[in-house]
Amino acid sequence: MTSKPQIITLPDIANLPDDALLTRKQCAALSGYADYTFKKWARQGRGPNITRLEGRPRYRAADVRAWFSSASMGSEQQSLTAYAN
Repeated sequence: MTSKPQIITLPDIANLPDDALLTRKQCAALSGYADYTFKKWARQGRGPNITRLEGRPRYRAADVRAWFSSASMGSEQQSLTAYAN
């Protein structure tokens, strides 16, 4: 039995309200980093701020946009510039 690939809906991050919540998979798809990378970063205190909704990690659109444009991203900044605009 083969599983169907999961389709991730990518919102237009620039036009979302600040309090809109994104999943880890959506953030990963928007940034180009793996879902697991966001999970690892969360344990390390890196990446965008996390908001928990019923125990599940969610990312506020405002926090993701700030993270995309953050100078603290260092070398990650160049690969995400296109997604922030």
